[in-house]
Amino acid sequence: MTRKKVTLAYITNVSERKASYKKGKKGLIKKAQSILARLRKLSNMDQSRKMGNQRSFTRQRNKKATELHRHLQKENNCRELEAFMFRCITGQVSIDDLNLPDVWKWDGSSTNAQGDQGQDGIL
Repeated sequence: MTRKKVTLAYITNVSERKASYKKGKKGLIKKAQSILARLRKLSNMDQSRKMGNQRSFTRQRNKKATELHRHLQKENNCRELEAFMFRCITGQVSIDDLNLPDVWKWDGSSTNAQGDQGQDGIL
């Protein structure tokens, strides 16, 4: 049986608001206690494995943030190229306004101003 959808709104009635707060708090404490009880049942080795350490956690978060940054950067480059193409089509800018670093950025390769080649070996 599913629960009905709850709309989030400020509860104006003080007694209802306090009762709702107490119910939520009680449910949250109950959930935390059940998780702690399951953790206590595990052996010390399993407990430490489940908890992990700060260094590995930080490393994972850093890796995830880096991947997200690359993805967003690539997405932004595509949007910027698309916007430039539309401006060219509408006559707002000319293809002559395009400079080489912009092309390298939109290409996605690691080509730089010194003439180094990117991943695919194409300038």
